[in-house]
Amino acid sequence: SFLKKHAGNVIELTNGDAKVLLSADYQGRVFTSTASGDTGTSFGWINYNLLSSGEKKKQFNPVGGEERFWLGPEGGQYSLYFKKNDSFNINHWQVPPVIDTEKYNVDESDNRNAIFSKTATLTNYSGATFNLQITRKVRLLNPSDIQQKLHTPIPSNIKSVVFESIN
Repeated sequence: SFLKKHAGNVIELTNGDAKVLLSADYQGRVFTSTASGDTGTSFGWINYNLLSSGEKKKQFNPVGGEERFWLGPEGGQYSLYFKKNDSFNINHWQVPPVIDTEKYNVDESDNRNAIFSKTATLTNYSGATFNLQITRKVRLLNPSDIQQKLHTPIPSNIKSVVFESIN
């Protein structure tokens, strides 16, 4: 309920008790998951204070989550986080809005999958410009998918939630 109120366009992937909560307003970020349904343990860390404040910090917005899309490098001559001629000092470090505060499009979603997209242009510290077409797919795996990926049987009495992202 909190995320639906404060994290914008929220998408829930479900498979029985396994659930994953994503937000298109936060780049298709996986905010949290559970293996035990709505009353089970939530595995994601959420910065309730920052999200509920509605504040957008200039440098970086640590709103929380379990998994997200990120770009590098953060420092050095090819950095995407420093402007040309700025010193490599934390005061000049700036997370690009396309991976921090900008909303992504929801291209597809159903109970098990969500696909997000965003077009962006970034310029690194050295002045090279990158035109990006970002596509992010988050998929909730079912028990047979999990067994196949792990190459081992999973006992039926084991509760699990497993998701993958392809960026």
